[in-house]
Amino acid sequence: MNCPMCQLLVPEGRTICPACGWTLTSTLDDSLTIGILLKNGQFRIERKLGQGGFGITYLATDLTLGRTIAIKELFQSDWKRQGKMLQTPIKLAASEFQEIKDKFLQEGRVLAGFSDPSIVQVYDQFSENNTAYLVMEYLQGESLAERLTREHIISAEELLTLTRQLGQALRLLHDRGHLHRDIKPDNIILEKGGRAVLIDFGSARQFQAGKTTHMTRLVTPGYAPLEQYAASGRVGPPTDLYALGATLYHALSGQMPPSASDLFNGVALPPLPTGTPGGLITGIETAMQIRMQDRPQTVDEFLRMLTSAADAQQSKPRFAGPKPLLDYLKYLGISPDTFLDRLEEGSIQVSELPPEVRAELIRTKWINAQGQLTFRYAWGNQPRQQPPKPIASPIPSSTSKKPTSPAQPRQPIWTPHHSQPAPLPPTSTPSPPLVAFPDVADVNQLWLAICKVPKPDDLTLKVSVLNPARKKITYRTFLRAMLCAFFTGLWAAFFLPIYFGQVGYLWILFSIGGAVYPFLDKGDQKSCPD
Repeated sequence: MNCPMCQLLVPEGRTICPACGWTLTSTLDDSLTIGILLKNGQFRIERKLGQGGFGITYLATDLTLGRTIAIKELFQSDWKRQGKMLQTPIKLAASEFQEIKDKFLQEGRVLAGFSDPSIVQVYDQFSENNTAYLVMEYLQGESLAERLTREHIISAEELLTLTRQLGQALRLLHDRGHLHRDIKPDNIILEKGGRAVLIDFGSARQFQAGKTTHMTRLVTPGYAPLEQYAASGRVGPPTDLYALGATLYHALSGQMPPSASDLFNGVALPPLPTGTPGGLITGIETAMQIRMQDRPQTVDEFLRMLTSAADAQQSKPRFAGPKPLLDYLKYLGISPDTFLDRLEEGSIQVSELPPEVRAELIRTKWINAQGQLTFRYAWGNQPRQQPPKPIASPIPSSTSKKPTSPAQPRQPIWTPHHSQPAPLPPTSTPSPPLVAFPDVADVNQLWLAICKVPKPDDLTLKVSVLNPARKKITYRTFLRAMLCAFFTGLWAAFFLPIYFGQVGYLWILFSIGGAVYPFLDKGDQKSCPD
């Protein structure tokens, strides 16, 4: 619901307005009953659309023309009704009450003089039930305040389009000597077709440039400039431009700006999110200056400040699909994890992201409205750790600057006759190779390679098969074998024939052979093929 005092959109369940402190529970619902007929049965009330501090808006049907319309009833928040008849407020004199009704009907006359898509159209006005009514076009959409409540921010590109439409409405209003005096997100309707419409001209007043004007104090904290806090003073187009700049600030940052009185007392205006186009930053900060002479003096001057932002947005690729983040990742050719890592390490800046991608990151709570990272691991509540530092490339960048040093002759890494570049140092310690044992096929291939070595024709090269259990026969080994055979045969020749006769001589031969046999290579030899 809207606060009846400052018109700020207050979340459901709140009993006190966070901006002005108005007690919301004290407002009774004295709206008209559904089905009541107005103006001799021409209009039928269907339902209540909303209520502000100065009136109630109904959805109605024009039974004569058969179309859906909106009817605004003059009914302030502290007024009472008996049946459908408004009771004259006790606190107001009859003349004051009549002046309020006249000013309300003046809104209809002001709007009836315009025919622009950005200004709500008024079809009729009449007085009834001791109050006044305006018959207006029914706008199918939502207010900018409702949009910001749901999405928090609006992309810079869409906001520029919206500002041009509102600027056209203000230009027409200012050219005819009128001020809106109550520009804020609640008074901007975003139709489904993309049209932005300025509504609620109940506070619109005439002004004379450079002269002091007496007006009723109307202050919406955060959007009203300092000159509206006084009952009299100099006002003009910069008054509305301050409110428009404050509205754009809210749409970009996701929060209502400080009031003009706080800014006057030294409260700093929080900076806009990182990545906001420079033209928008300059235009908004200039429009929200405390002194009128420091602001843009006309709507055209204010819109020219935003031109650079429009050119910057048109030169960048657009991702206007239903899933802009996925489209952007496909455009970059990276995965979501890589995207998160690059955001943390700073190789991808939030300010460089397209507006629609940045808006989706804020909606999904990966970043906040100021562009700071807020995402966490999906499997826990701990924030992401600091990313590892990227490995420095062994090849120095051509664009990197090195400290200057006296010129020295370059020492060649390779010999002059070598044309290849110097090898790059390894980025990590190589792991030791695995030990592989040769098989039979490897040995055969090695043997064939040895056999291809040229050799004389009269030599026969023979190589024994590798056998770690077989020892190489030397002269000392052969001498020992012969001595062993001699003493064995001598022992057998003297003793064995005495006991075994002829069999003893055979045993001598077997003894000598058995003693010599282990020392002989029986010739598991292999020769090269011819």
